[in-house]
Amino acid sequence: MESEQKKMILVVDDDPSIRHYLADLLSSEGYAVCLASGGEEALAQIKQKVSPDAVILDIMMPRVDGFETLRKIREIDKTVPIIVLSAIGQTGTIVQAVKMGASDYLKKPFDDWELSFLLGRLFERTI
Repeated sequence: MESEQKKMILVVDDDPSIRHYLADLLSSEGYAVCLASGGEEALAQIKQKVSPDAVILDIMMPRVDGFETLRKIREIDKTVPIIVLSAIGQTGTIVQAVKMGASDYLKKPFDDWELSFLLGRLFERTI
């Protein structure tokens, strides 16, 4: 299975330390990683490049927030799995994200195994 192409994850977060932490974590688990510092950059990458296999999206970002980014990603690709990250753990925020098309939700801070588990589960569904 060496010839199998790596799953590509687009990480969208305005915090550079979180972006790079996730890039290191996901790379160590065998994923290809693409980084975006905000919604505008993420949308430009999705429009210009091969579609990601999954998106990890922060909700609280300046200019174009995660909800608007989620809505616009869904206009482009209705099926790509999107895991929403946020320090806001309010039920209303989670429900809104899921209603808008998020596949799952993780509250910051989260354990590495939680993200690994969610991605594994999402990719099992798409096989």
